[in-house]
Amino acid sequence: MDIVVADTSRHREHLQLHPSTNVIVLSELARSCSVPAFDIEQVNPIGWTYQPDKAKNAQDIKNTQGSVQNTQDIKNTQDIAKHPSSVYHHIEDKAEYHSDVITRAETLAVLAASGAVVHIADANQATDTNHANRVADTNQATDTNQMRDYLGDDLYSLMCDTRIVTADTHQREKFSIAMRRIAMRDHSLRARARQIAAATGKESPKLPTVSILLATHRPHMVANAIKSVANQTYPELELILALHDSGYKFNRAVVDRLVEAVPYPCKVILVDEQQPLGTVLNEAVQVSTGVLLTKFDDDDFYGTEHVWDLVLAHEYSQAALVGKGAEYVYLSATDQTLHRFVGTGERHKLTLAGGTMLISREQLDAIGGWQAVPSGVDKGLIEDIASSGGTIYCTHGSGYMLVRHGLNHTWKVDTSYFIQQAKDIHNGCDMSFAGITN
Repeated sequence: MDIVVADTSRHREHLQLHPSTNVIVLSELARSCSVPAFDIEQVNPIGWTYQPDKAKNAQDIKNTQGSVQNTQDIKNTQDIAKHPSSVYHHIEDKAEYHSDVITRAETLAVLAASGAVVHIADANQATDTNHANRVADTNQATDTNQMRDYLGDDLYSLMCDTRIVTADTHQREKFSIAMRRIAMRDHSLRARARQIAAATGKESPKLPTVSILLATHRPHMVANAIKSVANQTYPELELILALHDSGYKFNRAVVDRLVEAVPYPCKVILVDEQQPLGTVLNEAVQVSTGVLLTKFDDDDFYGTEHVWDLVLAHEYSQAALVGKGAEYVYLSATDQTLHRFVGTGERHKLTLAGGTMLISREQLDAIGGWQAVPSGVDKGLIEDIASSGGTIYCTHGSGYMLVRHGLNHTWKVDTSYFIQQAKDIHNGCDMSFAGITN
């Protein structure tokens, strides 16, 4: 399908094209489509800085030079990809720092995708008076609230949040993660191509289908595990539920009712409980159809954006294997939520949480699938990828929580192991702290 994009209908009238060519006029689409898109492989949060430069906490911000930057110091969007803008606590923005409203939206979207936290300081200002000379040519409103149309409601609202200015390091990371998710989903080159293709009224390029491999031998864990899958916001999913059983533990009528509530295609397979976990996962892969494969553990907690996080990380890192670190851990024995490995995400590394790994079907086939072992399958996958020359990438840890309940864990470590690593401890099972809002 050939698509030609024209700025205005006037431009379309002067085009000499084949009758079958689809002509899209930007001025007739949502304003966000007029914002220049960025290459996600060039603009992304790789190497993101958890601790702002010089400022150790929110109180230090007002007394520290270099912890807050203004967008007026940014010359062009190419500089953002090269400059580690995330070293600043946040970046203050006003309309007067930009030549026009579209350039402003482009700059802010690129900054957000890079991991920078942006605060729109003039959100309540009535008009953007510096853009008056631009209106005659572009017919774009100068009201700063029109930034909502160009950035999208969610991203604009985040950037207007006054809590950004005094956010502590953990809150700052939450703002960054939320902003980068939206920017990469809505303003990358691939996203813009899908938006423009969809405007033709014909089928647009789809996101890659992700098959969730959920292997379980614990009937009491199934309901919550399936709920985590059903709550995912990523639109192209399928669930492969592998019951690790000889046919006696699971009530299939109950399982079938749970699966029916999932708004994605589902397949349920039964694998003899004598088979090792690696074999169970390989059998799940055999009946799956996704381009990408990810593993969910039945006893861990997942936020609604979890799969989106992995798909985006796979796209911008171009790594063979991606996942999250087990930064957040809930200890059932002590009823505590821990935060460890603080600031170690958004980097290439050899440590990932097993319940978060995402890999392409092609890459998994290339290494011969999961090792047919009863435990250590996650470590084995990492080792096989590394030995084959593939890269491994760890995105941020928010939206996933490892649960230690003390019941038949394949990874045998004591509770004290996690407590010694903790940088922050909250009482109870604090889902919000871990970025999980199901």
